[in-house]
Amino acid sequence: MAKIRLDELLLKRELVETIQEARARIMAGEIIVGEGRLDKAGLLVDDGSSVRVRSRRPQKYVSRGGLKLEGALKSFELDVNDLVCLDLGASTGGFTDCLVRSGARTVYAVDVGYGLLDWSLRGNHKVVCLERTHVAELTKDHIKESIDLVVADLSFNSLIRLIPPVLPLLKAQAFAVLLIKPQFEARKDEVGERGIVTDPVVHKRVCDEIVRSMEGLGARVIGLIESPIFGTGGNREFLIALDLDSIRSNLLKDA
Repeated sequence: MAKIRLDELLLKRELVETIQEARARIMAGEIIVGEGRLDKAGLLVDDGSSVRVRSRRPQKYVSRGGLKLEGALKSFELDVNDLVCLDLGASTGGFTDCLVRSGARTVYAVDVGYGLLDWSLRGNHKVVCLERTHVAELTKDHIKESIDLVVADLSFNSLIRLIPPVLPLLKAQAFAVLLIKPQFEARKDEVGERGIVTDPVVHKRVCDEIVRSMEGLGARVIGLIESPIFGTGGNREFLIALDLDSIRSNLLKDA
């Protein structure tokens, strides 16, 4: 398994907001990897290591991602109570945790990684953990019931390629809430040091391209907002809500 610096792993998992915070919390002995406490920021650990942060204050969700999705659900006035949900790029489970706490009936938590989902969610009867699973590989053998809501927080992938593979898994009148990460949608020359995109013109262009692409597939855009909190390293991120009913109907008609 690939190795990564401990401070960079915390930032990658969005357990901290900045590399400086990561190093401070590591030095303070607040980072638990596996069953042991580590206190050296430069220590190389497995990329798939189980990592916990001893909270200085109560944390609402297992990762900061939950706050992003919570902001979107409130802004778009989406009620997930009793819905069957699909979380793509679940990682530690911030989105999954938010959905469960918001009343979702079932959440299928999908990630290509292994051992990332927080243990509190693994043991939750509402959560189905699908590890080592790529979005493009999902079939009805993985997902035993039709999906009402798709959420996604994907890294190193463009959202434009996300929707088509999951369409056969959706119910009629399904919808989606997707996190737009400009650092993975922009051109290489537009991404600065440590993967940060600072130009608001690039932010707007990326969001416009996502909107056009989704509308081109047949989805209806419900709304688009800036994430209530920053992403990795201080990146500005955005959330888009989509009504997928028309795109799903078109797919079935063409099948």
